[in-house]
Amino acid sequence: MLDGYCYHCLTCGDVTLPPLLLLHGFMGSGADFESVMASLSKSFYCIAVDLPGHGSTRVRKKRTGHNMKAIATSLVALLDDLKISSCYLLGYSMGGRLALYLAIHFPDYFRALILESASPGLDTETERRDRRDQDEQLARRLERGDFESFLRWWYQLPLFESLAKHPNYRAMFLRRLQNN
Repeated sequence: MLDGYCYHCLTCGDVTLPPLLLLHGFMGSGADFESVMASLSKSFYCIAVDLPGHGSTRVRKKRTGHNMKAIATSLVALLDDLKISSCYLLGYSMGGRLALYLAIHFPDYFRALILESASPGLDTETERRDRRDQDEQLARRLERGDFESFLRWWYQLPLFESLAKHPNYRAMFLRRLQNN
């Protein structure tokens, strides 16, 4: 247990290869990387982490809330626990934002940063305020409804239209139901 988090990780590849830490997006899990880990593991020792609230990672300490600093610090502690002093870092979407934070605040740990569908943030205070408001509305919707209904609504958004047609969609959806 690292700072109250009991991380679940999927690994693939030879431990003597350069390590690659993979961070998934919102409502994802390390299992989202399974198909690419097979290819990446020819060159890297892949470590796909389930972030707190996702997959099989468990939170063991009562917290007032998760924040970027606490999660980033616990991931660095995980790397220390795994005896990894330097690695490559790949982040997708929400995991990409966390990867940016890690690279800025713990630069000695990361050789290179790979981002997919992530950015450093919005340009103006108005855009940031609007996004916070949207995120608060989304959080309220998530908290007041049943999770399966939320997931069904979420994956009907235009952004995910093609995902519902993917042959692995059902398995991915069932994995998402395990999130907290």
